Amino acid sequence: HVTKQKKYLIESSSLSFSKSHSDLVSSFNQFLIILSYLIADSLKKFELFHGAAILEKKRCVVILGDKKSGKSLFVAETCCKTGSAIADDLLLINANLEILTLGLPVRIRRPLGQNFIDLIGPRNLLVGKSLIYVNPRRLRTLKAGLTQKVTYLLMLKDQKKSKITAPNEISNHLRSRM
Repeated sequence: HVTKQKKYLIESSSLSFSKSHSDLVSSFNQFLIILSYLIADSLKKFELFHGAAILEKKRCVVILGDKKSGKSLFVAETCCKTGSAIADDLLLINANLEILTLGLPVRIRRPLGQNFIDLIGPRNLLVGKSLIYVNPRRLRTLKAGLTQKVTYLLMLKDQKKSKITAPNEISNHLRSRM
């Protein structure tokens, strides 16, 4: 609801959470994060963790990196050209290395370069004060409720990419981030 200070208040009694935002896009973002946590809490076989994922050439690629390492931008740029978005920022994954799709749109922090805006198309962007959402159709985002088996991890660090394909290494990296 909207407070007297004309801020959008997002509350979750089940998560004991309350936060207000000055713009609607940030409020929408907070709502999607809370929704992700509630879904994860209701699913006993899946864990929620920080990362992104795409489906490219029928392979499920999980992208890991520190906060603000470029995961979301990588997902958006890649899915504009080839592939489909599976997840951005929050992933649900089980012990069998399967991701459960949430069907949520990709979110990118501002500012964005003009080249990226031209690639996506300005009509496909929902722009807020500090965040931008990309139209899920533009990135061919998979609908909610599907499972995808992880094929490999792509680690983003210091503008370098390293690929991890061994299942035991994938499990170790994912467990360390849960």
